[in-house]
Amino acid sequence: MRILVDDLAPIRLLADLRREAPAQIVHEALTEYFAKHRADLAKIHAETQDFIARGDIEGLAAAMRADADGVAARLAQRNRRARAAVSA
Repeated sequence: MRILVDDLAPIRLLADLRREAPAQIVHEALTEYFAKHRADLAKIHAETQDFIARGDIEGLAAAMRADADGVAARLAQRNRRARAAVSA
């Protein structure tokens, strides 16, 4: 797992304020993410298993590419919003 450089300072600040390790902050964030997105993650898992069971390598590869593009776009959008908020 990679943590974006722009996220390190806020993670460390929050950890210092809570007198916890930065790893604890990341752990709690991951736990919250999985709890909030359980249904979406289960759907993706089922779709992936279906591609594998059918031997549909092309479908699996296309789904992975589409997801990677979606993740990249969401991260870029989040970073743009964060920078806009800081400069406002």
